Amino acid sequence: MKKLITLLLTLAFASFSFAQGFNLTEPINSDTVEVFALDFDWSSAPSGSFSGQVYYHIEAGADSTFTLPSIVDVDSLTSSSHSVDMLTFITDFLSLFDSLSVQQKNNDKISANDTFAADMYWRVTAWDSSGFTMPANNNFEHFVFSPGSFNLNTPTDSTFYQVNPNSITFNWDKPSGVSTFSILTYTLFVTSVQSAIAQGPTIVGPVIGSTLSSTHTETVGVDSLPDGLYIWGVLASVTSLSGTELHLSKQLNTFIIGDIFSDVEEIATLKPEDFVLRQNYPNPFNPSTTISYSLPQGNNLGQLTIFNLLGQEIQSFNLQSQNGSVVWNGLSANGKQVSSGVYFYQLKSENGVSNVKKMTLIK
Repeated sequence: MKKLITLLLTLAFASFSFAQGFNLTEPINSDTVEVFALDFDWSSAPSGSFSGQVYYHIEAGADSTFTLPSIVDVDSLTSSSHSVDMLTFITDFLSLFDSLSVQQKNNDKISANDTFAADMYWRVTAWDSSGFTMPANNNFEHFVFSPGSFNLNTPTDSTFYQVNPNSITFNWDKPSGVSTFSILTYTLFVTSVQSAIAQGPTIVGPVIGSTLSSTHTETVGVDSLPDGLYIWGVLASVTSLSGTELHLSKQLNTFIIGDIFSDVEEIATLKPEDFVLRQNYPNPFNPSTTISYSLPQGNNLGQLTIFNLLGQEIQSFNLQSQNGSVVWNGLSANGKQVSSGVYFYQLKSENGVSNVKKMTLIK
């Protein structure tokens, strides 16, 4: 009887402890976040379990084990909610493209024209100054971040300008759901793939919603832009009586100024000094793909790195031969299977020359 009472008390205490924890409340259950905002909410941790002030540490990233670098990592919060600075987020996202140098054929180059969607995971840990910690009852939650809500029209993806056009006319659709009395402000950003941000951002607006057509056109001077490969997109801010929402274009389109790929030889006529990164095969792939490369003669050291759409390094291979290939099986550096989606792979030689392509993992 004594053992039975002890067992019942233990179970009752465990149930009480669980009930006294806290829960992640939004986003949960694989929700799809379709606006350009990341707002996290959770219930308050029971103050009676802590010594003094309760603090929260929130993490969010593309890995359910939280071993990859987190996109959101904020500590010492005192409230049970957190909103991400999305202008900082888009800057970090675009920095991936700013860091990549491209030497590829016009018909086989990097393209960002994919509706952005990413599996993300988040968790919260409560703690106090004594060192006591308490994770949320539901440990972590999964959601899909797919904020694109309107289309880019012109210039279309892969538009080629043989000489600098001095100005480019950009056209895009209006976000849906903009009311008559909304105030709409557009931020047009043009980013160089080969160097730091070269143009913008260009602020367009504000424009009262009742005067808006179904599309918006903006002509921007580009005469100062050097020859290169560029990515453009639009961020829309919609302000109404209920507050302000940010919307991102569904695509990030590319355009080229100048014949920047003319000095790259076709694979069939490669010379010893050529630097080549070939398209992976198969593509799309599941579960593995082969990436072949050639490094210049006398330069046998290189590195092949794989990034996800958020710019996080997933896997890296040290190359020791002038010509060869590597096989990627869809695993991260810590041996975890990554989610399906678009990934970039970058070949970089020891003298800093680099090349980038994209591939798609399907499941």
